[in-house]
Amino acid sequence: MNIYSYRTPNLGENEPWKDCIFNENTQLDDYTSHTLVDFNRQPIIQQHHVTYVTGKDTSHAHHFAKMVAIAHLNGRYDNAPSINANATAGPASVLWIDTLRGPHACASFCREMNAHITREDSRFTLICLDLLGSYRENFWELTRQVEGYIQQIRPTLVVIDDIDHLMPHSGINIAAEFKKVIRDTTNHTETAFLLIGYNHLAKRASTTGDVGRMLFTAANNIFSVSTQHAVSRVRLVRSYEIVSNILDHPDSEFLFSIADDNLPHEVVNTSIRMDVSGEGKDL
Repeated sequence: MNIYSYRTPNLGENEPWKDCIFNENTQLDDYTSHTLVDFNRQPIIQQHHVTYVTGKDTSHAHHFAKMVAIAHLNGRYDNAPSINANATAGPASVLWIDTLRGPHACASFCREMNAHITREDSRFTLICLDLLGSYRENFWELTRQVEGYIQQIRPTLVVIDDIDHLMPHSGINIAAEFKKVIRDTTNHTETAFLLIGYNHLAKRASTTGDVGRMLFTAANNIFSVSTQHAVSRVRLVRSYEIVSNILDHPDSEFLFSIADDNLPHEVVNTSIRMDVSGEGKDL
């Protein structure tokens, strides 16, 4: 069975419709997806999957992504007992694409992330798009370069922080092309994606543009992050993979606060959880 590409020419292949049939003779063991990070046995990051995180632009979605990346790089996250990571999945590599902050802020963030990596076989790579200046306004070239770096680095997790500032006002054609890059990557490699885009669920209009709208509806799992009284709540709002009845289960949410080390720490105090659990409108 062949997995055909969206962007790479499929030369010499003339029977794609026969390859897209799954039946009793299909070697399904060749198509497995391992969970890389989960909380309370609920997958957050899975191989071949796209996870989308949204919330108000004042929420701590960036910190949540940082927590997930550290958990994946280290095979654990010490500040959150409920976070589990698959440390047996081989060397972990995170490619973090920063679409907003300048090189000085990115350098500080890169130092912070590397300081928290404890596994010698883990690698953290950051792309600072702001450093490109006017070169980043060529969205076709940006798409090609991002694709090239993914193929070169072969990360196990790609984080885009954030989609809002990746290619604003790019148009539907660029959005469709970037989606194809992600689809080809998830179909042909072991890579997972974690995307941040804001205000998809709020009354305020989303600023992600065509790229964000297209990727939001195509994501396997969507989590919302809402912050109230310094406590952030992560909640699964849609999933193509997870059974629907878990959405109303207490274990389907995760609470954290930001400590002095600028890292998320899980909130386990029952009274705080009760106070925040009813807050679902602040997205």
